[in-house]
Amino acid sequence: MANQLVGKRKVGDTVLLKKKDMHRLVEALADEHNIFGPVRKDGQVVFSRIAQATELDYYVNSMMSPKKYLHRPREIILSGHIGDGFLAEESIPDRKQVLMAVKPCDVHAILYLDKVFNHDFQDPYYNARREKTFIVGLNCTEVGENCFCSSMDTGPELKEGYDLLLTNLGDRYTVDVGSEAGVEIVERIGLEDAQISDAMLKLRKIRVAREQMSKRLNTKDLPQILRANLGHIYWPQVGEECLGCANCVMVCPTCYCYNVVDQVDMSLKNVERIRSWDSCQVLDFAAVSGGNFRKEQATRMKQFVCHKLSYSLDQYGLFGCVGCGRCITWCPAEIDITKVAQEIRGGES
Repeated sequence: MANQLVGKRKVGDTVLLKKKDMHRLVEALADEHNIFGPVRKDGQVVFSRIAQATELDYYVNSMMSPKKYLHRPREIILSGHIGDGFLAEESIPDRKQVLMAVKPCDVHAILYLDKVFNHDFQDPYYNARREKTFIVGLNCTEVGENCFCSSMDTGPELKEGYDLLLTNLGDRYTVDVGSEAGVEIVERIGLEDAQISDAMLKLRKIRVAREQMSKRLNTKDLPQILRANLGHIYWPQVGEECLGCANCVMVCPTCYCYNVVDQVDMSLKNVERIRSWDSCQVLDFAAVSGGNFRKEQATRMKQFVCHKLSYSLDQYGLFGCVGCGRCITWCPAEIDITKVAQEIRGGES
């Protein structure tokens, strides 16, 4: 936190950005990037393309995460044409982008997806976007009623995964520099050093946010408990409550399942290979030749919960849940994953 000359910044520095000067940051980033940030539409906060700082909404939580700008809901990954032979071309994205004001849970979700899409195969479509993505994180100084990120160690303060990290101090932000790309932007706009008093206020606001988080998930031995209780009597009950609408999966920042189909036009000369999001909560997902291995909704709900809170640890070394609470907020049946886990545990919180 020692004073440094502007233009001599380095990774790990903390500087100040006045709220009235947010446009300077957005304009500096817009020179080479498309910027996507939280905006309010129809009463909900969603991530969308922005052109200026005044469009940003400094939200508590958004309906959807910015995952869609890395793992697209629908994308053409290959185009082919029959002419003199068969000509095929992959659709590898090449545009730089900024994900602006991303909350700690959603940055952790991106770090999770980094593992997923590079686990046993390096996905060229995801990685092309990821390599060209600049992340501006936003620490939480307020929490929502369904947030439980502190239980998952994914918030309310972010420790990694960002190029720049903002913390709201009222009329100004502290800006933590997390990468060389972040250094370049901070040097370009020239910001003053944060003071010790700013650092102390930042810590105090984050502590208050953590204390305000009323929802909890006890993760102690949870993966083993879930595996040992796959026949628990609660699974059929929650399966009866579940509508199979897949809202939970659609809003989840870590769900990554997809389907791939080839579509041929009426001339039979042009084909597109399309990848789109899919969900373990819909009946057709587990349909295979000869039957369906998750025909009952209870088994599909069990898969969702157990993958998030158990199986994922074996696959990627991380929980598949970041505690954002979206699956709770947007469930029309009011199913709460923390309460499901508590029931399977034996009613103990």
